[in-house]
Amino acid sequence: MTSLTYQYFVSKGGKIRHTKPPFWRIIKWRFPGWDFDRPGGSITAFNRTIYAKAENIPEHLLLHEIVHLDQQGWSLPGAVWFTIKFFASARFRLKEELVAYRRQYGWI
Repeated sequence: MTSLTYQYFVSKGGKIRHTKPPFWRIIKWRFPGWDFDRPGGSITAFNRTIYAKAENIPEHLLLHEIVHLDQQGWSLPGAVWFTIKFFASARFRLKEELVAYRRQYGWI
């Protein structure tokens, strides 16, 4: 992938891992519908890393996850803070997801 979106992602130190995130059991406990292993699988962004089973992430989904990395400040402390709030507050989750979906749908 050589798009401007991907170039931005790499310039910020972004990585893509094709493994479950280290805290996947907590995600599954909090969000039972989360399923990394289904075809197309759930994608998670945390601390400069996007965790996705798929080898090729469509650009609109990459954009969505990059918004979450921006929201996390591309840092571990920011990612931890964001994730705790995301898990704990439906209002926060809705607000942050709306931003990400607006960016994603703007690309489509």
